[in-house]
Amino acid sequence: METFKLHSYDGPATVGGVGIPRARFWEGAEYGTEGVIRWWEGRVKCSRSDAPDLTPAWAAATADSIVEVVLPAVGQGSAYATAVTLTDGYRWEVELRGTGPSPMA
Repeated sequence: METFKLHSYDGPATVGGVGIPRARFWEGAEYGTEGVIRWWEGRVKCSRSDAPDLTPAWAAATADSIVEVVLPAVGQGSAYATAVTLTDGYRWEVELRGTGPSPMA
């Protein structure tokens, strides 16, 4: 199986209605016996002060749920929030796995 990187994005985003100053997303494709399979995923890392609307209540409601991802002037899509973690009571980390078309396509 061969894997290809198609697109990437590094900049502001809105994830599940919360404005994030910097998020990273990437899109790839794998070619194997099933043909070409495209996928996209992303990661948010920010301090609580950088995204005050990212709260423990948001995290509890969002973990393992589908959220809307908006990349300004690029596009929008839906993703599963596969992990939402508050590290040391200060830094949020959100892992996202895309479902459906990529906002970068």
